[in-house]
Amino acid sequence: METSFTILLAENDSTVARPLAVSLGTHFRSVKTVHNVDELRSAIPRIRADAIVADLETVCLADVASLLREFHVPVVCTHRIPDEELWTAAMEAGALDVCGRLDVSAIVRAISDAGEYHQPSAA
Repeated sequence: METSFTILLAENDSTVARPLAVSLGTHFRSVKTVHNVDELRSAIPRIRADAIVADLETVCLADVASLLREFHVPVVCTHRIPDEELWTAAMEAGALDVCGRLDVSAIVRAISDAGEYHQPSAA
């Protein structure tokens, strides 16, 4: 089931980014990968991202909060070993959820659940 969302994946580990982007690409119209917060910040308006998947080893929580304030684009955070403390901190920063970095179904569910609140950009 593919949605019309364009997703930005912020992941600095290419061995994780490539297969994750391919897997997410089966659920979303387009998935673009960036490798750091500066690339992410410039790509959001350029590609008109509908959601961001941000690895917390690539993008810190302060940047998540800043990106949300500046661009109003939903963010799902990922981490190698997400735990309750990290989840709480990410929720306080404004993230939709924190998922395991390879948990495609949880990432898709978090973005899809937010879809009723966030309309995708015009195609």
